[in-house]
Amino acid sequence: MKHIARELHDNIGQLLSLVKIQLNTIDEENPGIKRVADSKEFLGKALKDLRALSKTLNSDNVLKAGLIKAIAFELDRVKRTEVYEVNFTNDIEHWDVNPKIEVIVFRIFQEVIQNIFKHSGAKNINVSLQEMAEVYTLEVLDDGSGFDVQAKSNQKSFNSGAGLSNLAHRAELISGDFEIESAIGKGTKVKLTIPKTTTSHDESRPDRRSQPYT
Repeated sequence: MKHIARELHDNIGQLLSLVKIQLNTIDEENPGIKRVADSKEFLGKALKDLRALSKTLNSDNVLKAGLIKAIAFELDRVKRTEVYEVNFTNDIEHWDVNPKIEVIVFRIFQEVIQNIFKHSGAKNINVSLQEMAEVYTLEVLDDGSGFDVQAKSNQKSFNSGAGLSNLAHRAELISGDFEIESAIGKGTKVKLTIPKTTTSHDESRPDRRSQPYT
């Protein structure tokens, strides 16, 4: 993932930057200026999205800034598409989680969001982080088409039941619990529960509360 992130940022990003520079040097009085202007705008958006993607692929960014800021950054990227209404609620006062566990939680979150993109047809996405006496919870709720959870779980193809099994397996790696509530035509709610007893971080690492997600 780190290698892919660097390749996206350093190689493809550099090439797109060069193309944008060349477009900027074209005489704006020449014919076809509207198409040139549109091309510059599209390239600018592509560069911005490419940089954002390279950040979310690189685990170091999650480790540096922490899960909460990484989720907020990812949802901001989703909101900028103007396809979804996004709401993020963070009710955690004391976040004390091992950074390696944070990365796994973030990957679960990303996969859930990707499933919304690919399958749900949703317009609204609501994400919440909550702290209870013994656990942290991450919930993702969408108003999409929903599905039959039992039927999907019984399927064996990689793109169906195996996808749900993969999410559950990742949750097991951190001693967590992964739940899905859904029905056809009624949207989907995903809930990840993480016991606090398995999340304690290394006391020697620096405080990341002031670290930006960059």
